[in-house]
Amino acid sequence: MSLRAATTGGKNKLCRVSECDRWLLMNARQTGKSTTVAALVVQTALYDPGLILAVAPSERQSKELFIKAKQMYLQLDGVPRIVQESTKSMELENGSRIIALPGNEANIRGYSAPKLVLVDEAAPC
Repeated sequence: MSLRAATTGGKNKLCRVSECDRWLLMNARQTGKSTTVAALVVQTALYDPGLILAVAPSERQSKELFIKAKQMYLQLDGVPRIVQESTKSMELENGSRIIALPGNEANIRGYSAPKLVLVDEAAPC
């Protein structure tokens, strides 16, 4: 499998650098990584429906990532409605499911064929 590394250089943008199925972003603190990742969650939920797992080192951090994505989603017009939601997940009428999980192996196992797995702050996981 290929792994593509990209540095955004402190800019709040995510560029599609290749067709690789895995990306690694390395940034300084407070450069907009979580906001950028939340936007990727929303984009995937809209345009490539399926299971999306948002993973962070702790439950608090994964919830924060989920909240950012949900707030972005709620600002959009003409999107599929939310059919089910909780503090850590939501399901859309197009079949997308976004689930926030703390980054330990026991919590991540058992999810089949996710469209996207995002690991925020991967080094501590």
